[in-house]
Amino acid sequence: MRPVYVLGNGQLGNMLLEAGRRIGVDVITMSIDDDIVMPADVKITAEREHWQPSGFISKIIGHSGWQNPQTFLDIPDRRRQKKLLDTLGLPTSPWCITTNETSISELVDKLGDQFLLKSARDGYDGKGQWRSNGQVNPVLPEWKDNAIAESFVSFDTEVSLVGARNKSGEFAFYDLTENFHADGILQISIKTERTFDGYQKKAEAHLSTLMDSLDYVGVMAAEFFISGDGLLINEIAPRVHNSGHWTQAGASVSQF
Repeated sequence: MRPVYVLGNGQLGNMLLEAGRRIGVDVITMSIDDDIVMPADVKITAEREHWQPSGFISKIIGHSGWQNPQTFLDIPDRRRQKKLLDTLGLPTSPWCITTNETSISELVDKLGDQFLLKSARDGYDGKGQWRSNGQVNPVLPEWKDNAIAESFVSFDTEVSLVGARNKSGEFAFYDLTENFHADGILQISIKTERTFDGYQKKAEAHLSTLMDSLDYVGVMAAEFFISGDGLLINEIAPRVHNSGHWTQAGASVSQF
């Protein structure tokens, strides 16, 4: 069996390695500093979607075995991700692209006085974010020319859906799990006794629409805000996800 190369040798990459070992698949993890020569007939994926440009990254992206290339163009850039979700009619919080010319008053007019700036790329775990918090005479951050602004959404809780799609367009999904954060960083994701049955099918339909549009093959996760009886997509991750760690011991088949 051909090996599977994984860009990234952190927690998720090593969990993929261990999962591959159990089923006889040779998984090779790679750091950004590696310069591995990969055969033409292998498959390459990634443990995360945010990478600093380098010669090695360019080599991987240009490799014929690089999986889901369009997804890794659209999803890591929040501007492209949000535009794609809008095009597909998938629900997100009100948003806009910001530039050097963007003013506080413009954002208040579009989004209200409670809004959040997120860097277009590389912002995660609470990084690359700025909150208005109804400040008096707030000053936008210097990186506003490479960002989006989102209206602050009042929500009941956040949940994650981890799903998978194969080449034939068939889907499999885990149950929604509830997420708990501190300072913008996911602390724990729990498959609780609390039922989210009223949202499960909606979430599956939204993620199916996205994966179909990208002809995506593999595991993808979506974070949703539950607000009243509706769902809003918060973030998309084109990979295995921290909120799916529970599947290693709590499901018959793990996300890895």
